[in-house]
Amino acid sequence: MRLLSLEVANYRNIAAAQLEPGRELTVICGNNGQGKTNLLEAIWLLTGGKSFRGGKDAELVRRGEPFAVLKASTLRAQQEEQEKEETNRVRLTVGAPDTTSTGGRNDTYTVTFVNGSETVTRTYKLGETYGELPAVTAEGFKGWFLSDGTEITANSIVAAENHTVTAQYGDLHTVTFLVDGATLSTGKLAEGSLITAPATPIKPADSSYIYSFAGWQDAGGAYFAPGATFMGSSDITYNAVFTKTANSGGGGGGGTGGGGSGGSVPEPSGSYLTGIAPRTSVDILIAGGYTVYSGGTQVTSGIVGTGMTAANGAASVTIVVTGDVSGDGKITITDVVKLQSSVTGANRLSGAYAAAADINGDGKVTITDVVQAAQITVGQRTIN
Repeated sequence: MRLLSLEVANYRNIAAAQLEPGRELTVICGNNGQGKTNLLEAIWLLTGGKSFRGGKDAELVRRGEPFAVLKASTLRAQQEEQEKEETNRVRLTVGAPDTTSTGGRNDTYTVTFVNGSETVTRTYKLGETYGELPAVTAEGFKGWFLSDGTEITANSIVAAENHTVTAQYGDLHTVTFLVDGATLSTGKLAEGSLITAPATPIKPADSSYIYSFAGWQDAGGAYFAPGATFMGSSDITYNAVFTKTANSGGGGGGGTGGGGSGGSVPEPSGSYLTGIAPRTSVDILIAGGYTVYSGGTQVTSGIVGTGMTAANGAASVTIVVTGDVSGDGKITITDVVKLQSSVTGANRLSGAYAAAADINGDGKVTITDVVQAAQITVGQRTIN
């Protein structure tokens, strides 16, 4: 015969316990006085109705409790090949009063589940299990515990008395995200919880530099990895790290390329006229001595766009408006989409449009250019 499972409640020093022995060997470990022998005694008691220690039944019941409950499932091995294995279930109540008499004890118990200020009350019959426990979604929840520190599960036998079960929580630690010393977000998490970073921060460009977000870095220099960074055993702070490139769109001497009358026009670079800011007026180029064409048609008003031609005497160059990969002279969501497609390889930009895509001036078209274009469309960055 093989023991499949054992459940005990209020037996000697055990408030509630479950055991599912291994098929071949089970090792029960614990400090002295924790109940190892009591578990073995419970198995013996279920097989013969008596303890191998002797003594009175009252000694088998946990102190302060009216009675103990033992339950077991066993499997009787087949003796003949044609016989089937038979599963048996046995239950023994030790010290239970005779509830069939008029003055018998009520075998219905009230259990109160306490989670902070929230309480849930349920009633159980003698020998029942707790069943599905109240759901808890709060951070750091460890489980439901009896007053003596015993954790219960859905399959634990209900202690034979009115009692309270309390939700216990582990320590919480603070995770903070800072941008230039200012708190962007903060919260508390339990050790081992997945950390979620806030939305990517944006740092506006200034007259000297254009800033691109590089990642979140902790005090030890480690970078935050989305979906793979978990809370440790102490508070943690992440600082936003930005890379910076020279703001070449600031112009020089005579003003900005995107201004009105009096602005200076950049010098041609090879076959392109680069450094033209979005929404630059045609009048600026005309004042600089250029004649502007769109295709074969002369343009005398409006704004210049990437792909237009600027002629100065016998020479002509193709206009490149920084960030304008659509040719309308502006940076809109359409340009952002085209830039993203270029970065992912879904669509290839060439010629003046490839030159316009390099917003930060590093000679490449990367996700940084996409981000900067998106920032421009929502007014968080400008190109002068």
